[in-house]
Amino acid sequence: MARFKNKISDLNITDELNPELIFQMTDMKLLVGIVKDQIDIKQIARDELGRRGLSQNSGKWIGLELAKEEAETLIWNSGSGNWVSIPKN
Repeated sequence: MARFKNKISDLNITDELNPELIFQMTDMKLLVGIVKDQIDIKQIARDELGRRGLSQNSGKWIGLELAKEEAETLIWNSGSGNWVSIPKN
């Protein structure tokens, strides 16, 4: 099982929000690709937030155009644990 700050089993959450179940129905080939860094799962999540018009920082609705622009100009800073802007050329 995945490691989290709190035991997932101790939390009262629905299956849809349980991170331990996120890949439950995912094909083995995709899982292997993710583990081998052949599939950028974070980029897929960023793209999906953009398609939904949601901010990568807050998950709040910001509109499709702004979300698309944000997706093109933000990168994940693993040191700070936040999205940071990159300069547009």
